[in-house]
Parts: sequence; C-alpha cells; structure tokens
Amino acid sequence: RTLRRLVSTLVVAEHEGGLVKPSSLSALVAAEAIAKENKVSLLLGGSGPALHKAAEHAAASHPLVNEVLVADSDVFAHPLAEPWAELLRSVQQKGGYSHVIASSTSFGKNLLPRAAALLDVSPVTDVTAISEPRVFVR
Repeated sequence: RTLRRLVSTLVVAEHEGGLVKPSSLSALVAAEAIAKENKVSLLLGGSGPALHKAAEHAAASHPLVNEVLVADSDVFAHPLAEPWAELLRSVQQKGGYSHVIASSTSFGKNLLPRAAALLDVSPVTDVTAISEPRVFVR
C-alpha cells in the first residue's frame, strides 16, 4: 500500500542556455502558494549539457524545490506538446502529484490540455492568483 502526500506539486519548467526561464521561475513561485510547507518537484526535458546545467540551476533556484526530474532525450529538445504530454502523464502517475503547474507560455498552453486529456482531468488555465490549494482566481 502506498501513502500519498496530501498536496504535492510538479512544475513543468522550460529552460534555455542552461538556465530555467523566468516564466518557469514564476510558475515555481505560484507553486509555493499551493505547496505551503510541502516540497515541489520540477520537470525539465531536453538533451545535452545545457539541460544538465539547467537542472543544477533549477535545484538551486528556490528552497522549496525538493527534486529535479530530468528527461534527457532528443525527443524533448523541442517544445512539441504530444511527446511532452505522454511524459507528463507518466511522471504524474508515478509521482502521484495533486497539482501540475506550467507557465502561461505557448508551450504550457499547448501541453497542459493534452496532458489533462490523457489523465482524464480538467485543466485550470489562465490562473492569475492562487488563494488556496484548490481555489484559483482567473
């Protein structure tokens, strides 16, 4: 039998040039409103040295970050929603995350609805504020 955390958050982070993008750092700050004292996991994908440098940057970017999950494959080097949605489905199911957050970029807006469909859940999009773990302002 597996015990699950009550609130667990996964942030899908984008990176460029070995650094996590500012929009993803903003998503991490939003995750803090949900996670409270719980830790947050970050998911990074891509390939090559820039990915691993970004993973190091992500791990040091915020004290709330508990783990950085890295998907090192050329498949994830481009922001195509279809392979990323499959990855996100797999990671969410294995990790049992209660919340998945991505920044409101074209990548995030393409990814979350596809992943939500695979997981048979409804995405909450265009959130401007998080009042409580299950209360969102749009």
